[in-house]
Amino acid sequence: MLDITTREELRKNQKTNYLVGEYERLEIEEEKVREAMGDDPELLELGKEELASVKVQLEALEKQIGGILEGDKEEEEFPNEIILEVRAGAGGDEASLFAWELAHMYEKYTETRG
Repeated sequence: MLDITTREELRKNQKTNYLVGEYERLEIEEEKVREAMGDDPELLELGKEELASVKVQLEALEKQIGGILEGDKEEEEFPNEIILEVRAGAGGDEASLFAWELAHMYEKYTETRG
């Protein structure tokens, strides 16, 4: 369960802002299901199933948020890491060969620079 101070911090992070909104929406849905269950035995059974589904979704969101936060910690530890995507343009085999050589060149350059 996410506490209030954690939620405020997560809302500031653009990667987790949407997930916090979904988490809160599911909490509201859970509360509505609890209210709608009442004393009717049929509604109790349906409500239990719905609550189990909501609980699974909440746990999945917590794991996803945790994964994003771990990724952010790694970015802070190693800020100089980048991803370079090299694609072959029009030109068939020659373009593919040039793209491969270009990617290989950057790879060797980064190895020499550490």
